[in-house]
Amino acid sequence: MREIHTAMERRNAEVLQNVIIKMIKARTFIGFATEGNTGEDVFLACYHPKGTVLKGMVTNTDVNKYMCRLMEIESLADSTRKYFAGHKTLFPADQYDVLWDKKDAMPSVIVKSKKSKKMLSMAAFNNKAILSIPGKKKQIIQLKTVIVYIDKNEEFYLPNTLKNLIE
Repeated sequence: MREIHTAMERRNAEVLQNVIIKMIKARTFIGFATEGNTGEDVFLACYHPKGTVLKGMVTNTDVNKYMCRLMEIESLADSTRKYFAGHKTLFPADQYDVLWDKKDAMPSVIVKSKKSKKMLSMAAFNNKAILSIPGKKKQIIQLKTVIVYIDKNEEFYLPNTLKNLIE
């Protein structure tokens, strides 16, 4: 799927998403607790070579604890601190210019290094970044994680590895 670049394309995608959600709600017994999440029970199938699987009715927090136990991580918070940082921490204002659009359905951010003049463009809830180096063709970088945006504190949570790309 090609990346959505313009604000108009992102708005059109949001309108389409809302139409589809309304159609699903009108024709099924699925209700959405938020814009994209249902409040309904969801089928979960597990496999583990040693038979350590979740069974019966489980909550979403139990799934998180189960996954953390299997992956041998203390908690989701520890993993988050290890791999992610807020954009204000990762790209301090004395070294980087940060421009962002938080009004759009899919907030986006552009980070420019004051030293190297390299730029990274990213959209929230996406796993791609666009690297721009002066005098070179733009590169699309496939990330191993998704870019998270939290509107409550107006912060993008970005993979720590992004800083290495524009230093």
